[in-house]
Amino acid sequence: MKIPKYSRHSSGNARVRLGGQYYYLGKYGTKESRAEYNRLVGEFIATGGVVITDDAKADLTLVEMFAAY
Repeated sequence: MKIPKYSRHSSGNARVRLGGQYYYLGKYGTKESRAEYNRLVGEFIATGGVVITDDAKADLTLVEMFAAY
């Protein structure tokens, strides 16, 4: 799997493209934007290329997932 690029938007914000969608990370070049990039890309790789949003996390608990399995 190719690691998504940490890039700069013309607004001066950092962004990363995951699953065809851009995620804005804060001001480009800051420790905070790099940390958010690492978190998002780490989750993306750990889930096999699936983007898990906060909404999706709230919709299904682990107990519900295992019960459905």
